Amino acid sequence: MQIKLCPGAGDGSAGPCTSALTKEEIATLARRLSDLSDDVRFVAGYEAIPAGQAPIDQPGRDYVFVSPPLELGDGMYWIEAGETCGGLCGHGGTYVLEEKDGTWASTGSAPGTGTWIS
Repeated sequence: MQIKLCPGAGDGSAGPCTSALTKEEIATLARRLSDLSDDVRFVAGYEAIPAGQAPIDQPGRDYVFVSPPLELGDGMYWIEAGETCGGLCGHGGTYVLEEKDGTWASTGSAPGTGTWIS
């Protein structure tokens, strides 16, 4: 998972990465993702993945990236996110995040935005 938070991450037009996940956020994500894999790794960017270990080289391995949240007001945020699993394999888009009972959750795709798949 990429620790840099880059605007445009979900649509391939990534701008300058001015934010990054904190150590606490990384630890929280690692705990929450542990049921998906016992091998969740955090890297600065795709280029930081060691040779031979990228999704293109390792079937079944995914690379996940997100943008900083964009506040829309009224407690609603949009976030761009996606994943690539090597070659022409991946998907992403812009999603609505809302806080409910102290937990943030995606409530679906952001209105007027598309999703991508390869």
